[in-house]
Amino acid sequence: MNEKKDILKRINYVSGQLQGIKRMIEEERDCMEVLQQLKASKSGIHGIISLFAYGELCHQKLDDEKLKRMIRTLVQS
Repeated sequence: MNEKKDILKRINYVSGQLQGIKRMIEEERDCMEVLQQLKASKSGIHGIISLFAYGELCHQKLDDEKLKRMIRTLVQS
């Protein structure tokens, strides 16, 4: 399933970004550099959420009540 592979690939990428940010903080790198990387990671996570929430991988397992709960969760974040 391509969708699943794409989601996992993006998770691995963001995970690598977060490890890099951890190293940057440990090395006491410039605050703006760290913030830029955090923002990029946040964007990556939002992309993963969109792919998962609106994709077939998630929807195939949702009944009406679960769909309503998912929408409430997405609106709150």
